[in-house]
Amino acid sequence: MKKFISITAVLVVLIGLAIPIGKVFADTGYDGFIKVRLTSPLRSDKIVKLYSEGGFSIYCMDNLDKEFEFLDVEEIYATIGDNGEVTLLDSEGNIIYTLNDDLIITSKDCKDRKVKVEDRYYRGFIMFNVSLDKLCVINYLSLEEYLYGVLPKEMGYSFHTEALKAQAIAARTYAIMNFNKHIEEGYNLCDATDCQAYGGMNVENAKTNEAVDDTEGMIITYNGYPIDAVYHSNSGGHTESASEVWGGNLPYLTGVPDEYSESYPNSRWQLKMDSKEIGDKLCNYSIDVGKVLDIIILDTTSNGRVKELLIEGDEGKTTLSGDKFRTIIGSNTLKSTFFTISKENIYDKEVKIYSIDRNEYIDTIDLNNINVIGGDGNIRSVNNISSVITDRGVKNIDLDATPMTVNFIIDGKGYGHGVGMSQWGAQGMAVNGYSFEEILKYYYRGVDIEFKE
Repeated sequence: MKKFISITAVLVVLIGLAIPIGKVFADTGYDGFIKVRLTSPLRSDKIVKLYSEGGFSIYCMDNLDKEFEFLDVEEIYATIGDNGEVTLLDSEGNIIYTLNDDLIITSKDCKDRKVKVEDRYYRGFIMFNVSLDKLCVINYLSLEEYLYGVLPKEMGYSFHTEALKAQAIAARTYAIMNFNKHIEEGYNLCDATDCQAYGGMNVENAKTNEAVDDTEGMIITYNGYPIDAVYHSNSGGHTESASEVWGGNLPYLTGVPDEYSESYPNSRWQLKMDSKEIGDKLCNYSIDVGKVLDIIILDTTSNGRVKELLIEGDEGKTTLSGDKFRTIIGSNTLKSTFFTISKENIYDKEVKIYSIDRNEYIDTIDLNNINVIGGDGNIRSVNNISSVITDRGVKNIDLDATPMTVNFIIDGKGYGHGVGMSQWGAQGMAVNGYSFEEILKYYYRGVDIEFKE
């Protein structure tokens, strides 16, 4: 889950507003259902294939108890009509129905409502809107059914039951507090990681469904109000305060030591990139400093995550935030901003330098890796040497020469933004006997677990 801190939650803290749980739901329009935009199964933004064994029932959103229309076909295609309306076609391309904004589609079986969208099944209903001449496909379903498709994508059924319960409650709370994140586009959340990853029925598992059912209605609150329950994969040993990453002041999102994450995937990692690779990435974001010669960390959070760094090239330099640098490199490649950087310069050496060992074995030396001992007994690198004896006599070394290549070695910790609950940390706590409530109260400080009204 990628996260930019909820504006609503920040304002609550900054100006001291108190929003009861019931009022949060009323203000957002939450009524037990959620609209989730589907992106991953779609092959086109102009036409989408739907399948429902037994035909399709059409309902009005304001009355889900009474069927509005029935289409006695198992396969239909939704597309954009000549006047921008959503039109339903049969398998031969004939128009069979035109939808308005209030109509939604599901299967005939009211006890097991589901629709196949392209190659994936989804619970509940399917609805559409048209934006910028593109067809937007939306899954309209209950919040609990939505969570069935979130847990396997965000955590996975192999995790401990208590960790899964903690994830279910965090995901439920996050969905409620970010309910209107995309409301201007006609839906609440999307199915991608910038909201919460959602995969529909195809990814569901009995174990993750059980975790949702066992925690039904539970949310995380601070002083009686729902929190912005952000989470990430692995903290790398210490979570981060929201104020350090996004600004604002959310007292329940403070950094905590997290030894529970340290033995799990991506607690430690290393990335190697050369100057050309990084330069190409920068150019993709219209940043051109020429050949990248150095990357210098300028500022870090109190726990060591990079806040600002300087990139120097042979044609200029630029200052970037740690988050921006991670975005440029790729958030799945540069897994967090919890890293240090070292480098090695590779110079073009046109001459050969020889060494003779005590057995009189003669070998060539790579100047990029050589150190020498001076007459005073001090060790010096080649960068401090102005001339050497070579196979061609005494040769000068250009100390100002630009290296052909710079290799950057990034040693990192953790995966994700580091704020809130560490998912692998939750696993570590669970296998050590902690309950889902203890896990949540460790990563979100000063909170309670309550049932939503």
